[in-house]
Amino acid sequence: MTAGLNALPLRLNPHGTAMTNTINAIGGAIGTALFVSIMSVRSERHIAAIIREQQINPADQAQMALATNQGMTMGTNDAFLIATLFAVVGLILAFFLRDSSPEVGEMEGVKAKRKAPQPS
Repeated sequence: MTAGLNALPLRLNPHGTAMTNTINAIGGAIGTALFVSIMSVRSERHIAAIIREQQINPADQAQMALATNQGMTMGTNDAFLIATLFAVVGLILAFFLRDSSPEVGEMEGVKAKRKAPQPS
């Protein structure tokens, strides 16, 4: 987040902070929804595959519970694996960020503006 704000002129920092917070909240909601969707879809597929491969009778509740438990675990593992891949891609991309700092003249202008007396 600091790299993103450093790329902005100092006068736009309040807007950059607001956008960062908004994107953070929206990204968290979308990320959670995506994670749960992946987990649900993959769990259903794993459960169906386990039932088919082990030829489980749907009337056998104990075997169905075991198959469901195994399928849910495998679906959760798949979701975490995909989340890990996204994190690794983000980490790799972070190495390509350029370091940027506000211009010296711009910094002095902002300081002067803050020191100026405010009209009553």
